Amino acid sequence: MGEISNYQAVTLFAERLTAPVASLSMDPYLAQAPELAMEMGHPVSDCIYLAVALHHRTHVVTADYRSAVAASNFARAGSVRLLTA
Repeated sequence: MGEISNYQAVTLFAERLTAPVASLSMDPYLAQAPELAMEMGHPVSDCIYLAVALHHRTHVVTADYRSAVAASNFARAGSVRLLTA
C-alpha cells in the first residue's frame, strides 16, 4: 500500500516540473524570519513562509492551527489563512 510503479513515479515527477509552482531562494527572507519568530514566539522555520508572504504582499495558507493563531495575535493576522476542511 502506498507504492507506485516506476512509470507512475516518472509521470508524476514530469507533471511536477510543469506545475505552476515557483521556487524561491530563501536568502532574501532569512533576516526577517527570526525577528518575526521572536515577536510571535513561534518557530523560525514557519516564519520564513510568513516573511516571504509579507515581502510579496500576499498570504500563507496553512493547516497549522498554531501558526495561524500565533500570527493572529499580531498585525500579521491578515497574512496567514487557516486551511479548513
